[in-house]
Amino acid sequence: MAWVEQIGKRAWRVRYRNGDGTTLSLSGFRSRTAAEDFASDMETDRRRGVWLDPSGAAMPVAEWADRWVPTSSALSLLA
Repeated sequence: MAWVEQIGKRAWRVRYRNGDGTTLSLSGFRSRTAAEDFASDMETDRRRGVWLDPSGAAMPVAEWADRWVPTSSALSLLA
């Protein structure tokens, strides 16, 4: 289940638990409504089985590039 919390006077964050029960958060929402909408969408995606944990996508750019460059056909023409 996801929930929202106010941060300071003008920002909101969504808190949620990932698959192993760890509490994580996404910050930077400018309104409670925006945070609640995101949390609602997250819960809907979980029920549908299409949810991807936003924190699981974290990868350094260099690592991503090392994986992507060999698969790019446009770049292979330049080599």
